[in-house]
Amino acid sequence: MPQSVRPLRASLEDLDDFIAHRSALVAEARHLASSDDVRPAVLQQATKLAHGGSGDVKPEWFEDLFGKSLAKYDSVKRDMEAEVSRQDQLLEQIGVRWPILLAWHQS
Repeated sequence: MPQSVRPLRASLEDLDDFIAHRSALVAEARHLASSDDVRPAVLQQATKLAHGGSGDVKPEWFEDLFGKSLAKYDSVKRDMEAEVSRQDQLLEQIGVRWPILLAWHQS
């Protein structure tokens, strides 16, 4: 391989690693979602809060419950955002070093 192509190949391999890592993050989020069922907790909370009352259930009663349930996705979201940032930086570096590639990609 020519010496001048090695840095580009290394950058493209890094991009490939980012894609693989992001795929793993998506799989992790899907796994979390497949085992995520808040219905029992919602029903328990509704029963507890509506006991002895009119039977009306208000959505705001469950804000904390939903917030806690969604919090388990925060680390996946942070990791994904960091991955996007690193990928954007790498793409910018590629564009600076090999502007013809970005021109070709954008056309």
